[in-house]
Amino acid sequence: MCRYKKSIKEYMKTKDKTIILFERFINKNHHCHLQVVPISEEEGRRAKEAITAEAARRNIRFEPVSVPARDIAEVVEPDQSYITIELPSGYRVCGVSCVVCRVCVVCVSCVCRVVCAVY
Repeated sequence: MCRYKKSIKEYMKTKDKTIILFERFINKNHHCHLQVVPISEEEGRRAKEAITAEAARRNIRFEPVSVPARDIAEVVEPDQSYITIELPSGYRVCGVSCVVCRVCVVCVSCVCRVVCAVY
């Protein structure tokens, strides 16, 4: 998936955009999907601050993932559901539970609200 993400980033540069990526893995049926959110370079520069503040406001806890990380095995147990957010700076966070919805993994709805704080 690293080559795929790199290709998307390179393409978006040709459009004067950068991206936020969020990836969700659901262990129950071994399904993984990647969401790509194009944003302006200016929004990319303030993405970490905006996402951190919005996650705190919504009581969602993310764990930082070291950069460069080839996988998230350092913060997630084998076969555990998760969601990660990767910012233009390369900063990555991972969530494994959502206290808002009380589901086993941070739900896409809550992450979308956090990511939308960048706009």
